[in-house]
Amino acid sequence: MAKRRSHAKKSSLIIRVGLLFLFGLVGGIFVYQFLIKTPGKEQNNENENQAKKTQQPASNSQEIPQWGDQANEIARILQSAFQGCMSIPIQIFAEKDISGDGVPEAMVNNGCVGAYTEEVVLFRFSDGKPLLASFATSNGDPLPAEVFLDGASALHYEFFGMIPELRLLYQASGSASSEKCIVEWDVRAFRWDKDRQSFVSDKNIVPEIMRLDIKRFPRYFDPESGPVASPVKNCTS
Repeated sequence: MAKRRSHAKKSSLIIRVGLLFLFGLVGGIFVYQFLIKTPGKEQNNENENQAKKTQQPASNSQEIPQWGDQANEIARILQSAFQGCMSIPIQIFAEKDISGDGVPEAMVNNGCVGAYTEEVVLFRFSDGKPLLASFATSNGDPLPAEVFLDGASALHYEFFGMIPELRLLYQASGSASSEKCIVEWDVRAFRWDKDRQSFVSDKNIVPEIMRLDIKRFPRYFDPESGPVASPVKNCTS
């Protein structure tokens, strides 16, 4: 009887040890899978993602050149290209990115002046260096350096415009008639052509220009106050 009890106790002990071993094994697997293996995998993923990021080129890392730092070089170019003009301090009239390359072009005075106008030319950067922009006809034939005018008299108006969303610039010339009470406009437009690396003449875009910059193109003329947007009363026309 005593032997049977001893054997039963041993069997019970073996079962308990076996259960403890089984629970310990399961617990070890759980700890390895979720507390050790998973964080390590996540860390590896983070390292891989970080490596991919470092391999990607930084598109904004290149410093954009500034026109204000190019006064001496611009003056040298202008003196060579426009020898008949006066040597005057360089003035940047406008800066806008109309070529879409992330670097703004600049409209700069060239030293030539008229009775009521000042001549302005377009500069752009190429490989970090300033140069006069190239122009071409609608057929792609090269044009001389295009000159734009800025200024006004009582009956005549000259101004340029830059429209980045259309990749173009234009010259507008207005002539007013105090008798007819109207202003007639002539507009020359040039759109950037990436393949030719030039601003190409585009007559078809003129209506769109006048629509976008409508406030700059008054259609009527009041002899007392000048250009106006609405018809003039008691006009002789």
